[in-house]
Amino acid sequence: MHLHPVNLLFLISYAHATCFVPIKIPVSNLFRASKNQVFNLCMNTQAATTARADPGDTADDVKGSTILLIRHGETEWNSLGKWQGQQDSPLTDQGISQAAALGHRLKLSLQQVDRVYSSDLPRAKRTAEIINAILAAREPVHEVSLLRERSFGIFEGRTRDEVMKDFPTQYTAFQKFDLDYAVDGGESRRQVLDRAMQGLEQIADDNAGGTVLVVSHGAVLSIVMRHLLGVPWGADRPPVGELRIRNVCLCELRREPNRRWYIYSVGDVAHTELPMLA
Repeated sequence: MHLHPVNLLFLISYAHATCFVPIKIPVSNLFRASKNQVFNLCMNTQAATTARADPGDTADDVKGSTILLIRHGETEWNSLGKWQGQQDSPLTDQGISQAAALGHRLKLSLQQVDRVYSSDLPRAKRTAEIINAILAAREPVHEVSLLRERSFGIFEGRTRDEVMKDFPTQYTAFQKFDLDYAVDGGESRRQVLDRAMQGLEQIADDNAGGTVLVVSHGAVLSIVMRHLLGVPWGADRPPVGELRIRNVCLCELRREPNRRWYIYSVGDVAHTELPMLA
């Protein structure tokens, strides 16, 4: 199995005399471990000497581009259940804490993040700026308008119940996952997919061999991940299940030199569930 330090491994370290010992521990193990067990893992210096590079890593892996694709932190409208789309509302205190938790997780992981990108909408940029500051990045956040949220047209600013009451026909059509359907004043899923993939491809081209973090939006992440996973679209093939793209969830993607995309994780929110990071 390919264990990547960002999505599967959590770094715990301790200082003993003049020795600093990094130990990589699967995040899933931390949920099951007691404090004493975690401490014992940290004290096991032998663990630090047994880590080895994944034998599957090749020269091509090094040349690929890693993209840590993130949804923004919780906003006021998120907490009220309102459709935001290309309108905006500020991050809540919880949203700020979520962004900080992810920033600390990345910092502790020792994963080098070369640049931070975000949608041009304020909630995404604010999330990116919080993470960028924690990582002490050398560059400011780079805005990419192609990664802004899907426009939901007449749905924006309303709750789901209000939309179902005021626009029942359009809401029913919207729920059928037709790739080309758009509500009045809004975008289709295909339009969002085309521009989002254009943005991600350009970011990957600009950061060959590097790792970048990209903050975008729930609908954008959902549409992109469905596309990369090959989940079918259309009312005649309704999905058995659906992706849940929670606030500040991490989707780790890698684009290789042959331009093929690989998915390492989807919807990872471990950083929001560890008290030491929240």
